[in-house]
Order: sequence, then structure tokens, then C-alpha cells
Amino acid sequence: MSSQESKEQEIILASHDLFTRFGYSKTTMEDIGDKVGLNQASLYHYFKKGKEEIFLNVIFYRITELRENIEEALRQEKKLERKLEKYFAVKFDFLQKDSFLRQVIDLDFKKLPLKTKKRIQNILSTEKELIASIFQDAINKQEIRKIDPLKTAEIMIHLIEGIRFTQLKQIVLEGQIINRKEINDELKLTISYILNGIKLK
Repeated sequence: MSSQESKEQEIILASHDLFTRFGYSKTTMEDIGDKVGLNQASLYHYFKKGKEEIFLNVIFYRITELRENIEEALRQEKKLERKLEKYFAVKFDFLQKDSFLRQVIDLDFKKLPLKTKKRIQNILSTEKELIASIFQDAINKQEIRKIDPLKTAEIMIHLIEGIRFTQLKQIVLEGQIINRKEINDELKLTISYILNGIKLK
């Protein structure tokens, strides 16, 4: 890693901490500069578009780590149902620990420019592609009938996200402790219902 890349990584890590604690709108370039020992002019040397570019890089950094964790977990599974269960279980656990990324996925950043929102959506859309690849692999192995992998992935994500939003509500609004067994049971049941409709008889 070059000195340029090393400094960029330091800025991204420091910004992740600041965005997590104070949010996007309340974090300033001055805050980021103070944390890494750079003035604003020097920050713009590394990230020419300023805070927005740093923010997007932080999202990409966290999404990349999440995806690596998921891919590592999937390599240990052979069956389609277990792959999907493991995928969402790893995602849930990761987001539970990373409040920054959880906020990016769960909240509508009303103060962000539309262009930035679209870029965030493009980064997050990689999830659908990864799940679609799992379905496509199952189609190739003749484990399930021929379906539209992307559309099926999209439907599954929406259904599973309903479980996670219920989880989030219990934490934030009701102050409840997460019941991992209950969540895992709901995950397995939802995935089972979907697969029962597309498995080859």
C-alpha cells in the first residue's frame, strides 16, 4: 500500500467513526481533518469532492467488508437453503454491530443530494446481484426451476428486510433485547416458503 493509499485509508477509518457518532450532516471537513491531523486543503488533495466523496468511500469500505464476510461464510455451505440462511444471518449480525452502515441502509438521508443518494443505491444494489448469483448457480445445478434470478433476489430481500425492520423497531422503540433464535427461525421459515415455490419436484 502506497503512502497515498495509506493516508486515504486512515481518513476513511476516521470518518467512519465520525459519521457513526454524529451523522453525515453534523460531521464537517474540519472535524475529519482534526482527527487525522490534516487541514481542509490537504483533505481535498486526497478526496477532491470533499465530504460527499469521503462518505461514499466509507460506505464502500463497509459494504466491501460485509460482502467479504458473507462470501467467506457461503464457501462453507453447499445447499441452496443453507447458503441463503447463512447470507442473511451474517448480514444481520454485521449490521447489528455497525450502526453506521445500518443507518445508511435503513434511513432516508433527506439532506443528501439526489446524486449522492443514487450513488449509495448503486453501491447497495450489489447485494441483489450476489443473491441472484446464488439462485443462478442453483438453476445451473438443476436444484430449482428456471426463474428470473434478479427478480427473485429482489423479492427475497424485501421479505427478509421486513424481519430486520421488526428487529430494529424492537431495539429502538421498544428497548427489547434481540432474540436471535426467534430471528433465525423467521429467516428459515421465510426462505423455506420461497424455495418451496421454485424447487424442482
